Amino acid sequence: MSGNTRPSLELKRDLIRHAYDSFLAAQARLFVQATSNEEVSDSDEIDRRRELLLLDDLASFAIAARRLIELTVLKSFANRCVVPLAYLDQSEEPYLVMKSKQSIGFLTLMNRLIHASFIQHFSNKLHFVLFITRPPKEVQEAIMLRSLGKHETIEQLLFVSSDKDDPALISIRDMIDQSIKVADKIIDVCSDQNIFLELWPREP
Repeated sequence: MSGNTRPSLELKRDLIRHAYDSFLAAQARLFVQATSNEEVSDSDEIDRRRELLLLDDLASFAIAARRLIELTVLKSFANRCVVPLAYLDQSEEPYLVMKSKQSIGFLTLMNRLIHASFIQHFSNKLHFVLFITRPPKEVQEAIMLRSLGKHETIEQLLFVSSDKDDPALISIRDMIDQSIKVADKIIDVCSDQNIFLELWPREP
């Protein structure tokens, strides 16, 4: 086999299509999440369910993405699609979400999500600052009570931590942007072998 010849994907056709459908559906839901102006609910139960649904979408997205990348032999390409690490610039008001020169490869991030021991989602500045500063519980409750209804939204972030790797703080939008690059490459590789993938999630 020459260096320019890719292995045949024909025997993987059904697996690729199934993984791609799962990936595309989760990607679409995460895109909606990342671009929405999510408001804090008055109900703790509603907020808890939102977070559980987000965790489900992240798991489906990461598992399907990794499987697709492995099936199409695009590991190196996927890790060249990098997601910048994020941080909150607190040097002056208003605090801004900024992007570091440090980054994480897309496939590496998918593995981190799959094996994470802790994932925290942030959609407003107050929750993020409280998470970083970690004041005593009673102080947190007093601050939350005083700021009720005044939560300043920020670019939605994920804090991903595992037992083996350093924690990573990334923007959901940045992750989705890189996933689009990976998906475009997967579509091209599959099209070259007459495996044509849908551009939009199919109806169930």
